[in-house]
Amino acid sequence: MRFALDPNITTESVGEHLGGAVEGEAVAIGDEGEEVGMFADVAKIKKIYKLNDGGKGRKGPAVNGEAKDERKAMESVILGTMALKGS
Repeated sequence: MRFALDPNITTESVGEHLGGAVEGEAVAIGDEGEEVGMFADVAKIKKIYKLNDGGKGRKGPAVNGEAKDERKAMESVILGTMALKGS
């Protein structure tokens, strides 16, 4: 089975469809999708997936993109866990 994208499906048509089906405020998302991460509750995600900081106890703002690297590492662990569990 081969997947073929219908040429009538565009970003705008998908946005209109979702806008009619979902209640809430639309947020523009760039090509990398980093805007979605602004709404994540990292502490809750770490608790749900039982991720700890390895005893570092880091608090406060990130320096030189350190938070971005930490988030990427956390995403890799979570995606790996999901793949292993099949969830």
